[in-house]
Amino acid sequence: MKTVVRSTFALAMIAALLLSSCAPKETEAPAATQAPAATDVPAPTEPPEVSEEPIPVTFLSMGADWLLSSLYDATTGEETDLVKAFEEEHGIDVIFVSLPEDTARQKTMLDLSSHTAEYDIVTTGVWALATYAAAGYLEPLDDWMANYADPEWFSMDDYVPASMVGDSYEGKVYALPLYTYGPALIYNKALFEEYNVKVPTNIEELEEAAEALTLDTDGDGKIDVYGITMRARRGEEPTGDITAFTWAFGGTWFEGNAYTADQIRENKARPTVNSPEFIAGYEEYAKLLQNWGPPESANWGWVETMGAFAEGKAAMHLMASSAYWYCRSVATIDPNDIGVAPVPVGPAGKPIQSFFDIGLSINADSKNKEAAWQVLQFMTSAQVAKAQAEAGITSLPKISLLLGEELQAYYPLEDLQVLLDALEMADPTFMPKIPEYVELCDILGTAASEVVAGTKTAEEALNDAQEQINEIMENAGYYD
Repeated sequence: MKTVVRSTFALAMIAALLLSSCAPKETEAPAATQAPAATDVPAPTEPPEVSEEPIPVTFLSMGADWLLSSLYDATTGEETDLVKAFEEEHGIDVIFVSLPEDTARQKTMLDLSSHTAEYDIVTTGVWALATYAAAGYLEPLDDWMANYADPEWFSMDDYVPASMVGDSYEGKVYALPLYTYGPALIYNKALFEEYNVKVPTNIEELEEAAEALTLDTDGDGKIDVYGITMRARRGEEPTGDITAFTWAFGGTWFEGNAYTADQIRENKARPTVNSPEFIAGYEEYAKLLQNWGPPESANWGWVETMGAFAEGKAAMHLMASSAYWYCRSVATIDPNDIGVAPVPVGPAGKPIQSFFDIGLSINADSKNKEAAWQVLQFMTSAQVAKAQAEAGITSLPKISLLLGEELQAYYPLEDLQVLLDALEMADPTFMPKIPEYVELCDILGTAASEVVAGTKTAEEALNDAQEQINEIMENAGYYD
């Protein structure tokens, strides 16, 4: 068994040993008129030695220590007993390659598009899945699930429905879910109680809570606690959060909320990211951060936002339910002061949305697909998910575990119920799943940062985004 942890682009290639044997030479048949001469019986020869080298399956991880904590330590490269037992049973060597998220995404695209098959299994996100699947880079899993499922490791019975929707594209399954989350409001219960603030259920109450809990706690004229924190870093990252706001205001990316490539082509649905509803969502998001968020918000991603909340520097963190367990695990404040509530409802009568699913996919060019399928079933199995729950991770796609005894050892049952409700209400259609998503996502995320930073109004930023997205979709042939 061998485990390799990388922080650079280099990765040693592993080749299977080739077995060869020589057949004995043919002998001439004796003449038909003569009996063959007696000869000594040759001594038996040893059969050719068969290699027992395990089959290598290389897995590219996004490098988060907690993501695969039940399988291996990304710092030391040490595999858990769970992995070692699986490898021994199946004659497989799982090779973990751990890279930072941005680097992992780049390496994934490079390996898939160049067909080098450096990685047998790659980490895919629900929204980028369409880009890979449409290009034929991923192995469809439907046949594997129907005909080659290992009952020891694989079952469809317990998956969160939204996860399987997220891991499918145009009617085919391309990934199995490993980690998932829905929409939630994470809040500091101690601050809400101390200042007698109501947990918000709508946008108006969200503003009131953010204003009431933006605090100068020591009287020195400087803000010590900000009311709310959310992502607004330039680029791809804030798009899911800010367009979750536009959804609550009634906004959609395309006409009629066409969210698949087929729907957009069939209806010739144009982008609608400069609609009044979309603009209103951007304006509200910026208003919250400009008035009651940290001044660095336009440059913050999820690490900074959740870190500020976990340190007690923000009273609320809004979007992903995964922030609940993560903030509690790294908190410098009392973890028991961290609570979770349903997200507020917007003017359109719809809750603010959020959904993400980290799935694992098989490289269509993998030379070891059978072994990769065995590993994929194992990594996404109930046994591995249970081990994650035993480590306190709540963002699991297995319904039965979310209210199970493993997580109840860490968290109040009522909080776990909120997390389960968040997953069940998650609606993956609030953002489109199309091959151009990553490019469009960067445009809308950059617009979010510009609006929060105040360099453009929401209308200006989204008019620019509308023009760019419309051009991309026209060039891609959606309206031919």
